[in-house]
Amino acid sequence: MLQKLLSIVGVLCIPSVLFLLSLDLVAFNDSYYPKAFEKYEVYKNIDASKETVDRQAQNILSYIQSKEPLETVLLNEKEKLHLADVKNLVKRGQQMLAVIFFL
Repeated sequence: MLQKLLSIVGVLCIPSVLFLLSLDLVAFNDSYYPKAFEKYEVYKNIDASKETVDRQAQNILSYIQSKEPLETVLLNEKEKLHLADVKNLVKRGQQMLAVIFFL
């Protein structure tokens, strides 16, 4: 009975860990965003300098990781609320990952 329960927990935990770790590695990869911004012509479509866009992107990543407050240079109120939701989801995901590691 205990072995069956541990098997079920393992089957649920392993995919969760893989998903959360891969999400964390991709989402917080600093080198990804400038390449994506070039590819999707973000720099051409936003009325701000490349440096401002890159600085805002870096700030957003740091904000989501709770490293610094959000600077709202290029953001409207709806975007700020959305980022607060994203920050909470990331925090919950990291908490879930920590719990799984302790199991």
